[in-house]
Amino acid sequence: MTDINEIKKRNADAGRFFFAKGTLSFFSSRVNPEVYEGPGGVFFVTSERYDSRVLEDFWKPRTPDALGSAAGAAFAMLDPVVSRGRSANRGAPGDRRYTVRQSRESGDVDTFGEFQQYPSLYAAKAAASKLAKEPTQ
Repeated sequence: MTDINEIKKRNADAGRFFFAKGTLSFFSSRVNPEVYEGPGGVFFVTSERYDSRVLEDFWKPRTPDALGSAAGAAFAMLDPVVSRGRSANRGAPGDRRYTVRQSRESGDVDTFGEFQQYPSLYAAKAAASKLAKEPTQ
């Protein structure tokens, strides 16, 4: 059974920054330690607190060098926001919302569903558990 520390190590070994301290801090992220593994894959839950001031500052034009080494992870975490310009799921500024993530063998971490899709940890954990139990097509 995979645990969250194995997922973090695989991500770091692949040269990714999803779990880097700076990345998690930037998004006010927390990683729930429970991992859901089954025929559908390996899933876990993160939470992020939306702060419009931080994200508005993040989107100001700047050179890639100014973003630092966590830039790739930052963009990976915001992929749904990047593609649409903003996420409809964010709620009010300061709200903590929850996202289901899928861990890949490659070390990549993907957002499964929408960024900050779930209003509660309970709902996100239930979704992650269900996804892990469902066989992949």
